[in-house]
Amino acid sequence: MDQLNQRQIELLRLLISDNSYKPIKNFAHTLGVSNKTISWDLDEIQSFIEKTGSTLERKSGSGVKLHYDDAQLFQLVEIINSHGNINEQISVEQRRAEIARSLLLNSKEYTTIQKLSNQYYVSRTSILNDLKYIEDQFREFNIKIIRTRDGTRISAKEMDIRNALAYVIQENIHYNSNYLIEYQILRHNENNIEGLDEVDEIKFFENLLNGLESDMKRIIYEPYYTNLLTHLLIMTKRIREGNDLEEIRGSNDRLTEIDSKIYKGVFKIVNQIENHYDIKIADNEVFYIYQYLISSGLRNKDNQISKPSDELEALSKMFTRKLIAVISDMSEKDFNYDNKLFQSLLLHIKPMLNRLVAGIKIKNPLLDEITTEFSEFFTITRIACMIVCDMLEIENISLDEVAYIMTYFQYEIEKSNSNKQAIVICHSGYGTSQLLATRLRKSFANLNISDVIASSKLNRVDLDDIDLIISTVKLNIDKPYVLVSAFLGEADIKNIQHLIDNQSLGKINNKQKEIFEDVVVNNTYNYKKETDLPNILKKNQGIEFNKNEMVCLNETICIYPYKTNEKSTLLLTSIDKENKDIYVIKYDNHHYLISTVKKIISNHNKQKSP
Repeated sequence: MDQLNQRQIELLRLLISDNSYKPIKNFAHTLGVSNKTISWDLDEIQSFIEKTGSTLERKSGSGVKLHYDDAQLFQLVEIINSHGNINEQISVEQRRAEIARSLLLNSKEYTTIQKLSNQYYVSRTSILNDLKYIEDQFREFNIKIIRTRDGTRISAKEMDIRNALAYVIQENIHYNSNYLIEYQILRHNENNIEGLDEVDEIKFFENLLNGLESDMKRIIYEPYYTNLLTHLLIMTKRIREGNDLEEIRGSNDRLTEIDSKIYKGVFKIVNQIENHYDIKIADNEVFYIYQYLISSGLRNKDNQISKPSDELEALSKMFTRKLIAVISDMSEKDFNYDNKLFQSLLLHIKPMLNRLVAGIKIKNPLLDEITTEFSEFFTITRIACMIVCDMLEIENISLDEVAYIMTYFQYEIEKSNSNKQAIVICHSGYGTSQLLATRLRKSFANLNISDVIASSKLNRVDLDDIDLIISTVKLNIDKPYVLVSAFLGEADIKNIQHLIDNQSLGKINNKQKEIFEDVVVNNTYNYKKETDLPNILKKNQGIEFNKNEMVCLNETICIYPYKTNEKSTLLLTSIDKENKDIYVIKYDNHHYLISTVKKIISNHNKQKSP
């Protein structure tokens, strides 16, 4: 074929933008077409890109992934660019990201609603809604949007502006496929980062960081490399425009212990930036770069992190141990025995606590996907992090950090789920049982069907090394098994997955396991819209409601922990279209909070079960 159509170009963008296995149905949903159409488009794309040497892999049970090296990526980008802009009308999300970035970059200048309306060809109402949304997002960075007769601009400290700018630029990666492609090849091509056009020598900064890695014989891993590179670009631009940084948070903090080797490396790159751009970089800027480096978990080739202060070392170990213990309790999966988990998580917690002290925020590009794919375990991890922060009297960590932490535990769960030994049992051991075994292999790549036997021969089989028993008939055995249809329906698949999850890590903490009761609700209130919640809770319970502290299992169940001097659980039920139940847990000790959360999750899972 001579050319790809617009849909196929957009599909190619998506394949490059998220370089992991994705089900065909995900692409079909995004592009608003059928699975069959996407499958046909993939054939066309494979044929078209064959000349680049890149390949499309379709993996049963995982999805589709595009394989390419750096040289092939350049060719793929050229293919996309040669087809021109396929979508002149940018999305609402991208428009908001651009407006936010513009407000931050031009922090001393006013803009107007009408100017933005004309620029994006949308109504004034749309722009007002955009600014309201942006204002909510900026609140996390202590940034206010002020409105006067001269127009609209932001009001904030320079450090907060830089933190928000770094976050917004990286957030825009999620919405702008072109930008993401540029970002992916950032280490191999000199491109402008969108919104930072004056800083047009990204290769210069890249070489600085690569040189730092070589000098120190240490590695800056992603996403920290990208965070640091973005910071240096923003810092240079802001200094050149006369925006000076205030006193740095944490410069005199008790957890900060200077690593002279890293500090020497920082001075080297600072001198190179000063000479290259003919600017003067203040001492507090130098210290902030140093904090970025120690907060990136800078590691040597033996994977050893830079030595922290004794106090940070002790706090990191305490945080890690308590977090593993709380998550084990809440999830009823015993992670305490796994020293490898402790050591790998500790390597993340140390720089995370440094980031917390320094006020450095990082963006997790997989946050939305993690909260959607692992909503229940993300809820557990988020509440566990909140509890440990409260125990150790440190401020709560961001959702981006929580998502990174969750992946360490999820990895252990999925590792324990791999290569499960299973047997299939039916009346005869033939015919439909073979069909069932085939369908099981297709649905569960991690199952090894070691045998298919008749129920009459079960007593001759040694079940000690069998992880999973799947049967089409009722069995009289002590080991857990799953009763399924010979044709393996959706309900059967869910039941099997549920049993696999319950066997995760091979250790369910039976000593702590409770027989869950219904959640004891002390008061119930009805609400029509979420905007009613602050008034209802303030009027009836004296609770100051903060929506950002609400944790949602899904679209219908949310949990709002509220520390006070009593123990009670409130239920707020929607009487309108939202159909969302919100459990407000008032707690004076962590045991009550953990116990109530476990009951809510357990009851929710019972309702989901067929």
